[in-house]
Amino acid sequence: MTAWPLVGRDGELGSVVAALDAPGGAVIVGPAGVGKTRLAREAGIVAASRGDAVVTIVCSESGAMMPLGAFSSLLTGSGGGAALLAQARAALERQAGGRRIVLIVDDAHLLDRASAVLVHQLAAGGRATVVATIRSGCPSPDAVVALWKDELCRRLDLGPLTEQATGTLLTAVLGDVVDGRARRALWLATEGNVLFLREVVRSASAEGRLVRQEGIWTLRGALVAPPTVRELLAAKLVGLSVRARIALDAVTLGEPLDTDVVRAVAGVRVLDRIVDLGLAVEEPSRSGTQVRLAHPLLGDVVRDAMSTPHRRRLLGRLAAELARSPAARTDAMRIVVWRIEAGEAVAVESLVSAAKQCVLLDNGLAERLARLACAGGGSVQGALVLAELLMFTGRGEEATVLLQDASSATGLAVADARELTVKLANVLTFGLGRPLDGLTRLAIAEHEAEQDPAGRCFVRGHMAAIALFGGRMEETIALADAVLADGDASPSDRARVLLAKIPALAAAGAPASAASLAEAAFPVVRAVVADLPYGLGQLGSGLTVAHQWAGSLATADAIAGIGYREGLERDIPLMRAVSALRLGQQALWRGRALTAATYLREAVIVFSDVDAGFAPATFDHLGVACALVGERAGADDARRRANDSHRQPMYAAEHVRCSANVHALLGEQRAGRLLAMEAAEIALSLGQRTYAALCAYDAARFGDAAGGAALLETLASTVDGALVPMMASGAQALRDDDGGALAKAADELCRLEFVLFAAELYRAAAQCFDGAGLVVRASRASELAAACERDCEGAVTPLTQRRPASAPLTSREREVAGLAAQGRSDAAIAEVLGVSRRTVQTHLARVYAKLGVAGRRDLAGAFGGAPGDRSPHRRP
Repeated sequence: MTAWPLVGRDGELGSVVAALDAPGGAVIVGPAGVGKTRLAREAGIVAASRGDAVVTIVCSESGAMMPLGAFSSLLTGSGGGAALLAQARAALERQAGGRRIVLIVDDAHLLDRASAVLVHQLAAGGRATVVATIRSGCPSPDAVVALWKDELCRRLDLGPLTEQATGTLLTAVLGDVVDGRARRALWLATEGNVLFLREVVRSASAEGRLVRQEGIWTLRGALVAPPTVRELLAAKLVGLSVRARIALDAVTLGEPLDTDVVRAVAGVRVLDRIVDLGLAVEEPSRSGTQVRLAHPLLGDVVRDAMSTPHRRRLLGRLAAELARSPAARTDAMRIVVWRIEAGEAVAVESLVSAAKQCVLLDNGLAERLARLACAGGGSVQGALVLAELLMFTGRGEEATVLLQDASSATGLAVADARELTVKLANVLTFGLGRPLDGLTRLAIAEHEAEQDPAGRCFVRGHMAAIALFGGRMEETIALADAVLADGDASPSDRARVLLAKIPALAAAGAPASAASLAEAAFPVVRAVVADLPYGLGQLGSGLTVAHQWAGSLATADAIAGIGYREGLERDIPLMRAVSALRLGQQALWRGRALTAATYLREAVIVFSDVDAGFAPATFDHLGVACALVGERAGADDARRRANDSHRQPMYAAEHVRCSANVHALLGEQRAGRLLAMEAAEIALSLGQRTYAALCAYDAARFGDAAGGAALLETLASTVDGALVPMMASGAQALRDDDGGALAKAADELCRLEFVLFAAELYRAAAQCFDGAGLVVRASRASELAAACERDCEGAVTPLTQRRPASAPLTSREREVAGLAAQGRSDAAIAEVLGVSRRTVQTHLARVYAKLGVAGRRDLAGAFGGAPGDRSPHRRP
């Protein structure tokens, strides 16, 4: 762990440094630990580097007990107040030796009155520039307040670090990227307070809670306040009354809590008291107002002092009060959990309902509730929830045994038996990677439900989802259409088949149509979110892929970004991981290998705990990200883990395509193009025409331009959206070795933000132009390729390594040529660049020779605009 740099304070530091040049100086105000002292010291370093005499005064409570205590080290004689003030001023001036004095006063609110007067006099008389720090909320001497009140100094209120700045600081300190959950948890726990952040990071790292995994930092377990922070926070609890402590305990156990619930437990005035003391805060909520702790880490201090009996009694009271409140229906899960913790009996139905609600949020708690339901006699519903948890946490065999045992119970209702069969089919598919076995069981269940229209729709809805993962696109679409046309289908059945049809359509050749269908499906899925808790996440994932394959990367990024942020904010691991996978895939299309690897590694970490069959695809794409930047060891490791994972047939072509990319990017182009065409054949056999087109384009990129172009010509007319036609044009241009067509295709891919592909075609175009003796056009294409590559984080492919044979221009030659192309004279160029006119003429002569042009007029084609003007890609 390295030293903690100053991060996220560029604007504030700039303001303080600017104040150094103005009369008076600056006063930095903020809470303890926010970074006031560090900011003042950095300003002092800047001042010292400019030759100023920097004097630092550190104030303390003990120093404030004597006159001029803060300046005692400068005093050598005795005398009254005025004499001492003069003596201190003279000592400062001697120490400065004629240089300007910059006086840094840390914790100026602790200055004694005489010292405060001296600081004020120095600032007011222009004898020193003052940079003072003051803790907000603390009383300060009148002379200190006058520094900003009388506008002698600029006041700067220093707030906490933002989440983004916190992440940047953590990366700088830890030496590697911190994943989204760890970054957000550390920011929330410390509220951007640098002192707390430093202590929490040190403690979490030492205790193994903050660990380096998959090459990035992540959290294992919850963050807790370290002893150093607990001591600071515990001081706020000294002197609390018993009733105030009960109110604070209640808020700690249940935050956020409805204000009326806290008042019912502890009393109206008591709640107001802990709010006034800054221990709790009230904030608006859907039902009115709610209460939270004023600082997240305060809860650890409060819990330390709670006895187990007191905690149980208080949880029981909270559960009872919440059950009587208007929020009882939406907070049913918390009521159940609190009653269990209080040692009360809970109905089986309530246990099952609560387990379903927290499946996405806390798998451990959901499993505990489901097992309690099973033990309490809720064999079917409890088994269904528990089996789903076991399936997603890598225990498919255990889930299978559980469901088989539940199915063998005597007197089982037909509907219960059908639900158990459907759940078993899902476990076979998503837990054990056997979708065809799952479809077989559902086919039998469908036949058995022939006389039950509603039951038949229920089974067919699940068949559509499993057929999708079984790699049967046409069957998936047909099953979905049948359910959608059936008047006996329930809203949940309709939503379920839409969730299957959308990705099937996208893969089958209609990604743009799939995106439109997904937009229309949102209200349908939202209406049944209680039955399909994963529904909105699935829909977002399908919509992301559809837009990606249709050529709308910006839209795909925006949708996946929403899912990722929601997964972080609501702490839903599976939503965050799937969204991270999608963001990683999209970053690969842009060529941002490092960004892609970070997202994909975060997804790998989550999928090691909870998965629905996405881990193999994540390993596949992580291998590509590593290969793009030449990390053979990382690519080989990811490929090995991908091969060792259970894989759904739906992803068979994707697996081979990723393998093709790894081979080609690591120098094995022949293997890469052969595997790319093999992946295209697999995709076609699965009805995945869109994906077959992507594979064909890879074959063209890796050297089989004829084969790739031929297949793309066949597919382009059958796949909607903008991307595949552009790929077809690019492949044809590669096959025909047509520089103009390559440049045009690159322009279009750039417009679609597929920056890496655009860079490749610009490089190929430059080589074509150079071979034809069109050196100006070759240079222009090279410039555009370089502009794209600057956005690609070091990604290298076989095509981006192509270079024209002609001698390249140096950076200064490009600069001179660009200005000349704008019509500027030699003299004007010389003035802009600060060189002689003869130097400009020499550079231009070299440019003309290298480009094979006659003079200035011919430069317009190569330097008509700044490099990248035709590259409209932007970082999202």
